[in-house]
Amino acid sequence: MKKLFFILLLAVGQQINAQEVTVARWLGNARAAVSYTFDDGLMDQYTLAFPELQKRGIHATFHIIGSKVGGDHKGTPCMTWEQIRQLHQSGHEISSHGYRHIGLNKP
Repeated sequence: MKKLFFILLLAVGQQINAQEVTVARWLGNARAAVSYTFDDGLMDQYTLAFPELQKRGIHATFHIIGSKVGGDHKGTPCMTWEQIRQLHQSGHEISSHGYRHIGLNKP
């Protein structure tokens, strides 16, 4: 059974190699790419960075701490759900930066 699986795996591998595939490294074959990311969902990111990104037509990824929305993170105000929605509706990516922002190496 193991031999049959190995032979099938080799055959599939040969079929994949036989096809010509062209992959663009970056959108539109650009020479390079930059990703803008913002951690923790802080209010300053909404009031300062968001307008500047909009002016320049740049999209970013905002990593939000779920339990801090509408509150603060280490004394710094965080965005509200409505502000996060506005970021998303403007074409920015929203991701989770954890619900409570605890280190995964801690019990």
